[in-house]
Amino acid sequence: MKRAIALARRALGRTVPNPVVGSLVVRDGEICGRGWHQRAGGDHAEVFALREAGEHAFGADLYVSLEPCNHQGKTPPCTEAIVEAGIKRVFIAMTDPNPLVSGAGVRRLRAAGAEVIEGICKSNAEELLLSWTAWLKTGVPRYCASLCLSLDGYLAQNLEGADDVAHARFRRECLRYDANLLILSAETNIEQFPIAGLIYDDDLCALAKLLPERVANQGETQAIEVFTAETSSEESRAELVRRGLAVHICQGPSLHERLKDMHRLLGERGYQSILLRDAKTIGHMTEAGLLSELSVVRFPRFLGEVSEKPFSLERPWCPDAALRLVSSQRLGSCEMTRYLVDGKA
Repeated sequence: MKRAIALARRALGRTVPNPVVGSLVVRDGEICGRGWHQRAGGDHAEVFALREAGEHAFGADLYVSLEPCNHQGKTPPCTEAIVEAGIKRVFIAMTDPNPLVSGAGVRRLRAAGAEVIEGICKSNAEELLLSWTAWLKTGVPRYCASLCLSLDGYLAQNLEGADDVAHARFRRECLRYDANLLILSAETNIEQFPIAGLIYDDDLCALAKLLPERVANQGETQAIEVFTAETSSEESRAELVRRGLAVHICQGPSLHERLKDMHRLLGERGYQSILLRDAKTIGHMTEAGLLSELSVVRFPRFLGEVSEKPFSLERPWCPDAALRLVSSQRLGSCEMTRYLVDGKA
C-alpha cells in the first residue's frame, strides 16, 4: 500500500479538483500493474493499473490508496472495471469522504463477490489527501507557509549554504503540501521561484504593472490566475485577459476582506492547497485568519550581515495565531519544525 501511495504522490498538484490516487495489481506476490490518476478528466489509477496488468489481473489483488468510485462522472465507475477484470481482493487505504462515493464503492465490490480490506496505511493516505479532504468539507483551500531561517534568525528564500541532502528533502517536503498554487507578494523576487501562480500587492491591484516585465517574460514563471481590486483600471484588466490570464475582481474595502474574497474564489475554482513562501504574504494571510500550517527550516549559516532584518514567530502580524508544534525532523544539515494553527484542519 505504501507503494500505491507513493505512486499517488507523483501527481501532486496536477489533478485539481480531483484527489491524487495510486494503485497496484499484485498476483502471487509480484506487482503486475501500476497506475496513478494523472489529471482531472483522465483515467483513474485503478484503470491504469488494470490495463497494465492485462489478463494477469484475473484472480489478483488490487491495492488502491482511495476507495474506488462507483458513479459515472467524466469517466466510468472504477468498480465496474475492477469487477470485469476479475479482481479477487481489494485493499483500500481510506474510504472516500466524497458523498458521491463514501462507501458505495466498497458495497459494490463486496456485492460482486470481491473481498475488501479497508484501512491499510490509513494515516499515510489521510495525510496525503489532507488538503483535498478539507476542501471537500469547506469548499475553500488550505494555506501552508514555508520559511527558511538562518542560525541567527534571518530570512532566506532558499537554503543557501545547506548541503544537497537538505535541498532534496526540503523540495520533497514542499511537495508534500500538494500545493496547487504559489502566492507571492509583489515585492518578492519571483525569479527565485520556478512557478508563481499569483502575485499581489497590498491593494490587490498591482498585477497590471507587473506585466510583462515580471511575469510574462520570466520563462516558466507565469501567473495563471489574477485577483485584483475594483480600483484597478478596466484597460489593465483587458490587457491581462488579452495575455491569456484569468482575471477575478475581489470585493471589499480593506486588504483583509479582499483576501478573504480571493479565498472564496480560489475555493470555487477548485484550488485546495496553496503554498506561501515570503514573510509579507504569510503575515497578510495570518492576519486575515487564513493560515493553516507553518513549516520553519533552520539551516547552518549566518545571514545577519547580508539580510535586511530578522524574522520572529512573535512578530506583530500573528498575535492571535496559536501555533501548535506537531513535528520536528532533520533535513540533512538542517532542521525542519512543523506547526499547525489551532482551529485549522
